[in-house]
Amino acid sequence: MAPSRKIELTLSKPLNSVFYTGEDNISGDVKVTFNKSVSVKKISVHLKAFSETITKVDSDYAVMQNGLLIQGPDTRTYHNMMNIEERVFPPDNVWNALEGSSKPFKVNPGEYNYKFKFDKLAGVKPNCLKYHGKETVMFTKKQHTKLPPSFNNLTNEMNKIDNLDLYFYSLGKILYIVQVAIELGKAKSWFKPFDKIMREQQLIEYIPNKNDMDYEKHENVFNSKVVYNNSSSPGIRTSSLGQQLRDRSKQSTLSIDPRSTSMDFPIEGSTPVTPIDSPKVGGNGNINGMSPLNSGAPTHVVPPTVVTVNQSTFKVRLPHSGDNRHVMWVEVRTKNNGFDHLYRKEALFHKGSNKFDRVYLVFRTNDIEELKKIKIKPAKIQLNLLETTTFLSEGIANENLSSLRLISVDGSESTENLVDMSELKPYPSHTNPDSEGFYKMECPVKLRDHPSLKRLLFNEENYRHRGNMLYSFKSCAISRIFDLQLMINWDVYGELSLTEVIIDDIQLYCWTRRRRTSNLETAEPDYLPRYVEPPTYGDTVDRITVNNGDIKQLT
Repeated sequence: MAPSRKIELTLSKPLNSVFYTGEDNISGDVKVTFNKSVSVKKISVHLKAFSETITKVDSDYAVMQNGLLIQGPDTRTYHNMMNIEERVFPPDNVWNALEGSSKPFKVNPGEYNYKFKFDKLAGVKPNCLKYHGKETVMFTKKQHTKLPPSFNNLTNEMNKIDNLDLYFYSLGKILYIVQVAIELGKAKSWFKPFDKIMREQQLIEYIPNKNDMDYEKHENVFNSKVVYNNSSSPGIRTSSLGQQLRDRSKQSTLSIDPRSTSMDFPIEGSTPVTPIDSPKVGGNGNINGMSPLNSGAPTHVVPPTVVTVNQSTFKVRLPHSGDNRHVMWVEVRTKNNGFDHLYRKEALFHKGSNKFDRVYLVFRTNDIEELKKIKIKPAKIQLNLLETTTFLSEGIANENLSSLRLISVDGSESTENLVDMSELKPYPSHTNPDSEGFYKMECPVKLRDHPSLKRLLFNEENYRHRGNMLYSFKSCAISRIFDLQLMINWDVYGELSLTEVIIDDIQLYCWTRRRRTSNLETAEPDYLPRYVEPPTYGDTVDRITVNNGDIKQLT
């Protein structure tokens, strides 16, 4: 038997046909079917957004009660970020004439159609901000917080106990829904104070504009109450694994002197993404027992006349010398911190990309002539995208770490000529030896000339990681940030040594940048193209046009 009441909600396609943005008017149609007379007070459409985070407390915080070790309870936090209502029945003139009356309308059987349209969401702040006090722990500051993107829309599919990584990853979500509510019933009375409400809703995917997605890097509104826990490595409380990764990122700046000939830093004008494991981190934060470099000064705001240098995490001893003071490391140099933003289909190694097209091997040696004789080549090159997703609730933060391999090439794929030691030259501003008589030299690593690397475009296939497109954001209680990890295995006289460069906290976007202008830094993002309905075709073809332009009738 058919139901006596039925609601059908049809949403208009977003401009790009994939997800809604801040430039979309979320709109659609509502069709209500009544098979018999019904008393209706009002019909309204709601646009809602809310966030939920659940955090686990590890065993280090268990307490003794009656001789039993009791683990602390999970913490759960809800944020109601938006609830916009548009009434579609009764009309405004009738509603205003009611002057607050709660009497319903008698609606005859039949089908009723209504249209709705919400304002654009660009620049809208979450409603939950007004309930955050001074002591509230957040990932963002109130003045910088806008509506975040959808996150973990497919959480029900991932919430499986046979995969703990997906289970912990699903404990935070941001959902946007369009909901139709029909308020039924008679006038309220003391014995029936509540009305019956029919609802129909659809989940939508919303990703804000660039200005609403951007956040201040390296900044969390944290205090001493925050406790970090990690599903993969429980017990880490005072510092997070993600922060340890960013601590391994060594970044410094070099001022450009236009009169200097040695400071040569001009900026010249895919494979599927598959998950792999990150390298093991020892108890002292080192990889394979190597010594970390001295920390450079982190750079958050880069002046336009500054080159950003990302150094490899560890120094590698040169095997030919037998002296630990003879070392080498890798530097990735960009103008105006070219890794601040990364869009889909941007080249990563190609000449002029301002990403990995200026890579150098830097040496510390006291014998330059002997250094020039070294035979060194990359045995393997791998670029990974590291995701750190953090959920926050009641001062407890849980991190989820994952790694995506963007590309991997080995020594059999044209790596012989990437390093030419005849191009060795003094390091910028270090033409004289230091107090121990050691020189600092550099040699370019021409990754931009590798046939596979130079063709790599970031996220060309628009990959979804655990149901979410690749974008970074920060909201009140959820943070999703990305780092790039360049790992190179070096073959020096048959001995393999590993270097790692981590570029931390990159602002990722899931759309493409507009066609490049003369100034790469001022190019604006380009969203997916506007959706156009495809043409319709008949069953027969009357005529065709051949190459010479003549039109011939088909038989």
